[in-house]
Amino acid sequence: MGVLLGLLRGPIFRDLRSLVTSMSPDLLPPIVHTLEPRIAPWSIAFALLISVGAGLVFGLYPARKALMNPIEALRHE
Repeated sequence: MGVLLGLLRGPIFRDLRSLVTSMSPDLLPPIVHTLEPRIAPWSIAFALLISVGAGLVFGLYPARKALMNPIEALRHE
């Protein structure tokens, strides 16, 4: 979901910039009109790798440490 929102930030930024410019042309500084958001492709893969890695470490480590069958743990709750 975070990657999807990150990919949508470019069009959202352009739409908001157009909206603000149409409402008040002098509100934004001139540099803002030349800015274009870009995403490096490697950053998407890196973000997914970090997320999956953190999920595995913080999910599997406590489960292994507990040494309990997941089915048994669910039955007692």
